[in-house]
Amino acid sequence: MISKTMTQTGNGRWKDSAEKGSAMGSTPDSDSKDPRRSDTFESASIADPDSSNADSPVTGWWWFLGAAAGAVLLLDQLTKTWAVRKLAWPPLGDGEVIELVGSLRLRYAENTGMAFSRGSGAGPWIALLAVGISIVLVVFASKATSRTQVILMGVVIGGALGNILDRAFRGNSSGEGGLMSGAVVDFVDVGWWPVFNVADAAIVCGGIALVLFGLREPSGKSHGESPGEDQGEPEIDPTRA
Repeated sequence: MISKTMTQTGNGRWKDSAEKGSAMGSTPDSDSKDPRRSDTFESASIADPDSSNADSPVTGWWWFLGAAAGAVLLLDQLTKTWAVRKLAWPPLGDGEVIELVGSLRLRYAENTGMAFSRGSGAGPWIALLAVGISIVLVVFASKATSRTQVILMGVVIGGALGNILDRAFRGNSSGEGGLMSGAVVDFVDVGWWPVFNVADAAIVCGGIALVLFGLREPSGKSHGESPGEDQGEPEIDPTRA
């Protein structure tokens, strides 16, 4: 009704009235027809897409965990099989000692205790502890938010499984053994450290890497701002009105 009355009064008044309305931002299509202004509001209302996944579990975590654990387990068992045939005392093997660099050498040793030839005779209890730790790591891996964490957990699990297999299925040179009472095969001798194997190295190195990685991980959101944070009011250029 107002627009009709203003049209009848003359073109000059209508023009003045339209200019005032535009300056006040009251024209009905001024906001909807300006793509730059609508983009400003849209960008302000949309949060960083990465922030919603910052604390989400790793997709396909079981694949990364299994691949890392399987690779360590395979390498451990292959090297132990070679060590038994080449380094073990007769009649199990050739009884060789291979000198490498400096004090580093490869020689056969059996361990009924824990890693690095410690805790002799406590094999069954150590194997039970290793099983428990592996289960805990699987649970943690299912909730981990970093692929690196999952892979490192798989490395530790693979090392634990490698020594568990030895205790479960390998006897020792004296012919004694049994379920979880077998001897773990060690063969890497650095001269100033107890003899160890690939599984021992994976457990220790993987565990240390997990700790260091956890200490370096920043707290809170690692990507962008959380959706609940104040994004601030978008600036509007008055010349666009």
